[in-house]
Amino acid sequence: MGVLWVSHFLRRNPRVASIVVVSRSARPAITKADKAVSRANARVARLEAQNRRLKLQLLEVEHRRLEQQLEDATQQPHRRLEQQLEDAITQQPQRKRKRITVDANDIFAAFDDIMNATNKAREEEAREAAIRTTSPTTVQAAPAAVQASSKSMCTWWKLQCTIILISQETSLYSRA
Repeated sequence: MGVLWVSHFLRRNPRVASIVVVSRSARPAITKADKAVSRANARVARLEAQNRRLKLQLLEVEHRRLEQQLEDATQQPHRRLEQQLEDAITQQPQRKRKRITVDANDIFAAFDDIMNATNKAREEEAREAAIRTTSPTTVQAAPAAVQASSKSMCTWWKLQCTIILISQETSLYSRA
């Protein structure tokens, strides 16, 4: 950094340059360093100019986008109203609606049907609740009752079969 500073200082102050004695071997190095610094400064200046230009373009694009959004926001209700107006114009006129007379007796008949249905539903729910809340003794007694009834049915069936067989035997004996 010292060499570069010296080079710039000497170039800007010719009086001092004549006083300061720089060796011949150091002069080419100082000159090359001066050229390199000049190139680097030019490159930095170009990049800064390009950076400023791109920032301005970005601001311009953002400004256009915001203007478009504002325009769209103000135009949207108008477009919607225009569309509704166009739809109203293109639609066919509505026909007169037919008046339907409502019979009061029908209304009350429907009410009675509704009340009957709700009462029936309540009774059904009460029955289901009673079944769900049955005591364990009735649950245990139910299979016994089924078994007793099936035995009685079997007994009745056996009796019927024996009666039929006896009647057939007697009819055979009576023929002979």
